[in-house]
Amino acid sequence: MNKGWEHPLDASEGWEGLNDGDMEHFVNDPIVKTAREGIQNSLDAKNSNNDDPVIVTFRLFEVSVSKVPNHKELKSNIKSALESQKYHKPSDVGSTADKTVRTYEKALNLLDGDTISIFQIEDSNSTGMYWDEGKESPFFNYIKARSYSQKPEDALGAFGIGKLAPFVVSDLRTVFASSVYQIGNNIHQSTQGKSKFSSLYDDNTNSKTQRIAIGYWGDKNGYNPIFDLDSSKFSWIQKSCSKKPNPKDIGTVISTLGFNGNNDGNWNYWIVEAVLMNFFQAILNKKIEVIVEGTSPKDNFTINNRSLDMFFDAEGPFAQKIKKAREEDGQNWERNFLCTYQYFELLKNDQDVYPFKLPTLGYCELRVKVSDGLLKRVCYMREGMKISETLDAPGVRNFSDLKDFVAVFECKDPKGNKLLRSMENPAHNSWDPERPQDINSKNTARRALNEIGAEIRKILNESAKNEAKKVKDIDLMIKYGFVFEGDDHESDSDREIHPFKAPVNIEMIEVKTPKPPSRKPGNQGSKKGQKKGKGTKNKNKSRSGNDGISSLDPQVSNFRSVKGKSSKSISVFFTPEFSGDAYLYLYKSQADGRSEKHLRINKWNDESITKNTLIKNYTKGVRENIDLELSESFEGSLEILLLAKEGD
Repeated sequence: MNKGWEHPLDASEGWEGLNDGDMEHFVNDPIVKTAREGIQNSLDAKNSNNDDPVIVTFRLFEVSVSKVPNHKELKSNIKSALESQKYHKPSDVGSTADKTVRTYEKALNLLDGDTISIFQIEDSNSTGMYWDEGKESPFFNYIKARSYSQKPEDALGAFGIGKLAPFVVSDLRTVFASSVYQIGNNIHQSTQGKSKFSSLYDDNTNSKTQRIAIGYWGDKNGYNPIFDLDSSKFSWIQKSCSKKPNPKDIGTVISTLGFNGNNDGNWNYWIVEAVLMNFFQAILNKKIEVIVEGTSPKDNFTINNRSLDMFFDAEGPFAQKIKKAREEDGQNWERNFLCTYQYFELLKNDQDVYPFKLPTLGYCELRVKVSDGLLKRVCYMREGMKISETLDAPGVRNFSDLKDFVAVFECKDPKGNKLLRSMENPAHNSWDPERPQDINSKNTARRALNEIGAEIRKILNESAKNEAKKVKDIDLMIKYGFVFEGDDHESDSDREIHPFKAPVNIEMIEVKTPKPPSRKPGNQGSKKGQKKGKGTKNKNKSRSGNDGISSLDPQVSNFRSVKGKSSKSISVFFTPEFSGDAYLYLYKSQADGRSEKHLRINKWNDESITKNTLIKNYTKGVRENIDLELSESFEGSLEILLLAKEGD
């Protein structure tokens, strides 16, 4: 076997530069993104034969340059790439060409030193990446395939570019992969290296032999992995150093040469931050455990189900150190950290779970916590990984009308997660309905996001409803799909947001002090009907006309109504100013007051009622949202009246 580094021949006479569009996804905050991609890949490869978590270990160490496999060949290839770049350097000396030259010069300097830094990601209790001489194998796809993924449709990773992240944190743009896997009853190990340079010529610029930008370490015959690497000298790149690996060795280790992500000495803290911010649910649910091995014992961290609370301690040493570092970078880290902790606390609680089923996604859950000081955010998760805190859908872009809350959304249906996965960008931090390929899939994706937004808004209106606040920016509301009907002078009135599909026609309701039910001449009402309402002051004269009903003043505040899907349906929003059972009356608002006759009610919240009058228990200060079906169609504005029902 002829082992070593080699770039395959290129007869195309084309030229590939050092820049890679796919790698650009990881340039900003590369350590965090590399950690995220590594954990994501390991979760996708979890061993399904047990319920134990996947163990992912990050470590940083130094090795002698002499222990880099065939390091002299690697150095020679880098030198050829440098000389080839100088030879092909554009006449207008550009920043890109200069940057490429500097990259190669730095790599050569590193290989001229005594030691070199190695950054590793290793997983256990996974399936590993098997090789079977075919192109449709995980190890082949990791090393040789480009922008291609063989993962199942519900996997966390989907684009096949996450494997490029380790190259971004390598000053040598060189990575080794070693994996132990089982096929049948036999356990195997595959090990191979890969470099990403630019196109190059053999030996010198005068050579006519051109080679591709990608170089491989391993068996030069076919550029295949090494299966029987038996050398203690190179043990650091292998998942197992045993000639006969056992089931405990199954897993993968990725080694990055010339780690460039420790300029501030905080690489291990950035790894922990990435874990906390993105995989808190997977760790909480014991799907994964993360170990970070620093250069000394005090820099070691273990993040699991038992230690999450400690890391989320805002006053603890970890949070304080990260906060200081992020503040120096001008980032609003503390607020994001606090919100993630609020999601974590919410997920720990089995209460406050709102299950629902959507036509496109199937079974979903929304967890909601309402409390003063929460940051009014919704976290959108998929398979234990945070995707985003924003959703491009009506009803969930602005929560100024709600009480303080946090919420976590998650689809529990495999088919639904397949659809959500199809909408994810390569960074897996947003859902975009335009990403699916065909128009039907795009339309389905748009419906899915609208359904999510409508259901979340509906639940939040019920669980976090608040007295409506004044909307100052009507243009903003119109942008989000709400079309208002009413007089122009009412543009600053309070509005209630309703979770119907956009656009929503919201009738502007004139707020009036409720008037009592009209009394016909000669009907003075009973003395019983003239008693004061429970818990109220009799500021006005008593009114009656309904036996057993007493007056309340005031009865409600911040009354709003929204037309429903039919001419007879309506949703009413108001805040009672008393507690107890009461009759609800709706009246048509007229120019000279309100109508003598109240509107008869057939249903409330899809339940039929008797005697066409709604009797309900109310709590003072707790805002109500009631869907009503009336016995007749109506147009115009409404007024509301609550009259307390007297006790027997």
